Amino acid sequence: MNGESQLIERILQGLADEMAAQMQESPSKDFKDTVFSLNYAIIMLNTDLHHPDVIERMKFPNFEKNFRLVCPDEEIVSKKQLQDIFDDIKVQN
Repeated sequence: MNGESQLIERILQGLADEMAAQMQESPSKDFKDTVFSLNYAIIMLNTDLHHPDVIERMKFPNFEKNFRLVCPDEEIVSKKQLQDIFDDIKVQN
């Protein structure tokens, strides 16, 4: 579908904005960026692990490395949180 990535970006930005609005404290821009990046990474990981045309599936070290390029702060999203996300997505069919 043409324009699909722009649609996904708008949805993810809306989700990040809504999550920030629901927080009691005023979130930083970093929070919105992290929510956006994590949700985008989840979509990409789901595609990589479950799309039938993907031959070599992503492993956790690659997922973590890719995510750390955009969100290096482990205090915001820990390695354990990323591992749990990866494991949950991997077992879904």
